[in-house]
Amino acid sequence: AHLAPDGVIFRPGPVNGREWMESWPGTEGTLSWEPMHAEISRGGDFGFTTGPWEYRATADADPIQTGYYLSVWQHTDDGWHVLGDIGTVDAGPESVAVGDITWPERRGPAPEVPGDFDPEAERDQLLEEDARLSDAVFEDGIDRFVERTTEDVLLFRLQTPVRRGREEVRGELEGTLDYPAWVPLGGAVAGAGDLAFTYGTIHPPERATGKSTTAVGSYLRVWRRSAAGAWLVAAEVLI
Repeated sequence: AHLAPDGVIFRPGPVNGREWMESWPGTEGTLSWEPMHAEISRGGDFGFTTGPWEYRATADADPIQTGYYLSVWQHTDDGWHVLGDIGTVDAGPESVAVGDITWPERRGPAPEVPGDFDPEAERDQLLEEDARLSDAVFEDGIDRFVERTTEDVLLFRLQTPVRRGREEVRGELEGTLDYPAWVPLGGAVAGAGDLAFTYGTIHPPERATGKSTTAVGSYLRVWRRSAAGAWLVAAEVLI
């Protein structure tokens, strides 16, 4: 009921959430989660939540899997619905607790949005920008990615502690010999033009021949528009 008609989940590649749930036989286990942070667009129609999740074989058993999730939401006439939902597994005991993060107040000036702003056209432009960023990282290295992040960016990876802030993200990615290439497949932009998300598939960066056509994972990014009007990555989940 909470998934939008075009809402995307990852199994592990991106699929239509409603269609996948209709064909899913279900499980006897218990999945629970706790939102620790939420950010809402100035227009009140778009936002994201994140926090820890855990899975138990039975309601009173110890967790057998844990991690973090990130959900992107859109508000319509009949309430809030999930546009995208993704999560990592086994974030690790050293992971930053999302609830312990001190989030900066964002009550400053509204971001600069073009006068002829159209959410669908902006989405298409952001998808193109996301693809160009992949090419730039492929050619020039991870600094090109880090410079396109917010100061409080969150980075989620499988079996890796959550990283927050540009320096922690840089330190995490500098240990990666080849940052994966990615192919954007979809996304959405808030009506106010201040928040957005993109998602797609990730590929081995085969430097001799360019991007591999074989997908080895998926990603979801939340973007926040800066006061100067630039789109910056506020959160990234890669699985």
